[in-house]
Amino acid sequence: MITFAKRNICIPLLFLLSACMGSHSEAGFLEKLMQGRSGPMAKIMAQADNFQVQILYTQIDRDSLNRAQFKTFAFRNRAEHYFYPASTIKLPAALVAIEKIRQLNKEGLTLFTPLEIDSVRSPQTAVRADSTDSPIIHLAQFIKKIMLVSDNDAYNRVFEFVGAQSLAEKMITWGYPKVIIRRRLAAPDYSPQDNRYTNPFRFYQEDSLLYEQKEAYYSGSYPDIIQPALWGKGFINREGELREQAFDFSEHNFFPLEDGHRMLRQIFFPEYPQDPAPWQFSQSDYQLLYTYMSMLPRESKQPEYPEEDYLDGFVKYFILGDSSQRMPPGVRIFNKVGMAYGFLTDHAYIVDFENQVEFLLSASIFVNENQIFNDNVYEYKTLGLPFMAQLGRILLEHERKRPRDFLPDLSRFQVSYSDSTSGI
Repeated sequence: MITFAKRNICIPLLFLLSACMGSHSEAGFLEKLMQGRSGPMAKIMAQADNFQVQILYTQIDRDSLNRAQFKTFAFRNRAEHYFYPASTIKLPAALVAIEKIRQLNKEGLTLFTPLEIDSVRSPQTAVRADSTDSPIIHLAQFIKKIMLVSDNDAYNRVFEFVGAQSLAEKMITWGYPKVIIRRRLAAPDYSPQDNRYTNPFRFYQEDSLLYEQKEAYYSGSYPDIIQPALWGKGFINREGELREQAFDFSEHNFFPLEDGHRMLRQIFFPEYPQDPAPWQFSQSDYQLLYTYMSMLPRESKQPEYPEEDYLDGFVKYFILGDSSQRMPPGVRIFNKVGMAYGFLTDHAYIVDFENQVEFLLSASIFVNENQIFNDNVYEYKTLGLPFMAQLGRILLEHERKRPRDFLPDLSRFQVSYSDSTSGI
């Protein structure tokens, strides 16, 4: 059971910019931690600008009443600089879907209500059943697949349920005006105009229609992509031909690293409101997020993900991204990753229950040394994932040694992976 105590405390409203919770350099704190390392980290740190490295790391200290204080350290935080967020964009989309169900406020309509998805125009596709596990589909199952294995189709269905207009409006309402969620993923048949249309949905209670959502169209505008929108020196087009010109990201999604880091803090520390307060979730909503964001693929029952195909580090880049080992005992990573076009990103709340350690970590890196997009020649395994994994291990070890006046009570993050929520 997750509970949030009501506390009458004064919390600064701006997470990254306030004096007591903002970014701190402290004579290059993160640089010092990463200096003198061997392997990919040494190469990447020597060319941090070329690899477009960005890191945000937040220390969390508790007082005698378990109230948290946050101190964030930044390395090359470039909020004004575009990078491709890949699957990290699925996180805010899932949050909007959760809030939409709650705001519809219709009796019997939940994240677990069976649904069907229709199609009314090309290239839309319908869904009547989930072929991977069960004849019954629902939003919770889509969110689970998003978090456990970063399933693209599951995200696309959440995108279609929420709709492009709600996604655009919520990002502004929640205080994330730079975040752009404008398109499905791994869906090359969808033009920018096609992505403005989203499918009809029908929700059922037993055999009766409970709620119907018509096709929607978003006619509004999106913010301009932060520059540079043009990257690299070439790309492979859909016909398999090399085009020797920069790849244009101006019609893609965008999710700045500091926005993802701030959103992560709001998920795990909702008792410390920000301005504006992004959402109002129930305890069961947080329970679902905490479960799916930390669950390992091998722990899933429906669908089953064979461990030989889905290692613990499959979508846990920090600590395990370069390893075939299982998660260390007592450690849980609550996170969302992205990998595409040579961009690697991870937003994570990392907890070591055995050593009573917790911290927030977000990082992004670009590993496309030949500067050609869509050629599937990216240095994920040789540079990107080893860097991310080593970064996670370095900070976990640092946190285990860092003195604290009071050890945290982390019991609310110890969720069950075999109950009715996670065993669907």
